[in-house]
Amino acid sequence: MRNVYPSPSVEAIRRIRLKYDFTQRDMAELALVTPHTWNRWEKGATPMPANVWELVNFKVKTFAPKDTNAPSLEEALDNWEDTQNLTMSSR
Repeated sequence: MRNVYPSPSVEAIRRIRLKYDFTQRDMAELALVTPHTWNRWEKGATPMPANVWELVNFKVKTFAPKDTNAPSLEEALDNWEDTQNLTMSSR
């Protein structure tokens, strides 16, 4: 069976953390390592093992915070109703 997740580049390690707005400490917890180890991987001092990269990808996609800027359903409906009222009043 081919390994789907090869060892990542330094850029990939940093990019996934920033994409989901995690701190290095957050990522270390997800990877089950110390923050010092995560920092060494992100600086390129030591390579991240492929199996850890696979675990991190799975966990980040599972536990990533939802988009906090997105409106709730109630806010979205209120905004839509306001738009409809403006459209009707401009006729």
